Amino acid sequence: MLQNKRNQEYFRLAPQSRLRVNDIDVAANAAKAGLGIALIPTYYLASDTSAEGLQAVLPDWQGQQRPVYLYYRDRDVMPARLKAFTQFVLEWVSHQPMP
Repeated sequence: MLQNKRNQEYFRLAPQSRLRVNDIDVAANAAKAGLGIALIPTYYLASDTSAEGLQAVLPDWQGQQRPVYLYYRDRDVMPARLKAFTQFVLEWVSHQPMP
């Protein structure tokens, strides 16, 4: 489902694709190689090196928000590294532009 940021219009997209991936780097590289278009998060494109060779095709449209999950074994006995990582991710996500 795509949503237009300007007028809040929705469009259900049912792509007929030859290539489906679940990795942003692979999707971006496929688009750079001319294999088609890709739905890529804006935070990924913030880096000049990631965005190099890509062009916005539908800048007013955005994909659905998707939740981010962090799975770990035990909240009571959390190693310091894991605690630092989860705090970093939560802080980073809180500063990302959300539609």
